[in-house]
Amino acid sequence: MRATRLLPGIVLLVGALLAGCSSPTPGAPAPAAPVASTPAGPPELALDGVDPCSLITAADRTALDLGMPDADKGPSGLPLCRWNRHRVAFQIAVAIGANPDDFKGYSPAHSPDQVNGYPALRMKQPGAGPGESCILSIGVKPNQVLQVLVGDLFTASYADDSAICNEAERFAALALSNLGRR
Repeated sequence: MRATRLLPGIVLLVGALLAGCSSPTPGAPAPAAPVASTPAGPPELALDGVDPCSLITAADRTALDLGMPDADKGPSGLPLCRWNRHRVAFQIAVAIGANPDDFKGYSPAHSPDQVNGYPALRMKQPGAGPGESCILSIGVKPNQVLQVLVGDLFTASYADDSAICNEAERFAALALSNLGRR
């Protein structure tokens, strides 16, 4: 039984070895087989002129049980939009001229991540306890970052960092999907 399961693999291996030894010119190596290209990453998404509040639709707000959007500017002048679900804050900011790694200095608690195939930096707000904060800085294009925050500093709705970051990833996926439809 075991030999019959190994037979297809052995046949392929022997076939590959024989193909490598055959050449149209004696003594010359056979031409290499074409290498399959690696799958392309996700498409670049431009944030130029994007209103962060436009990245979450009315249907998304209903699905996430979010209140109405509140447009604002962050302390560094980044355009941002906030929604609340009870006392949990959901926020999207647009950073032009930055990449995910540029935000490493914000929090010592950071790690590389991916969101929908885009490179990201996962971190929490300084001083936040377990399950109180998750920030995803997502590189959607060179020098353009979509930053998503879910912060729960008052209600203890999330058991740990993994739970709140799962919520942040779900929120980010909606924003990325809507950004891709522009």
